[in-house]
Amino acid sequence: MTVREIQTRLRDHGFYHGPIDGQERDTYTAAIIAFKVSKNLAPRDYIGPITEGELRKAPSLKPAPPKKANEPVWLRRARQELGQREIPGSKHSARVLSYWEKAKLPFRDDETPWCAGFVGAM
Repeated sequence: MTVREIQTRLRDHGFYHGPIDGQERDTYTAAIIAFKVSKNLAPRDYIGPITEGELRKAPSLKPAPPKKANEPVWLRRARQELGQREIPGSKHSARVLSYWEKAKLPFRDDETPWCAGFVGAM
């Protein structure tokens, strides 16, 4: 698979939110690691045959939690994000980075306390 194909597949699975341009940026490698962790694979930043097979599968969407009476949509979406966390070290969680991007905040790491980015993204 080319880097563009991998970026596209990672985006389709909800792990990559950067440009589809064939460039191996930090967000790209963080997305690979986050994807592999979600599939219970070793958190390494390369695509081997097992990871490629997982990427080629149709993305599985988490079912939305049941709507509670008078619960706002943003809160339902927030419940779907339970379990997100930082990646220790120099790698960053692609999902946390997406919060910053969606909230239009300038941060590009998951070490900065990201609760404001999360709320803004919701």
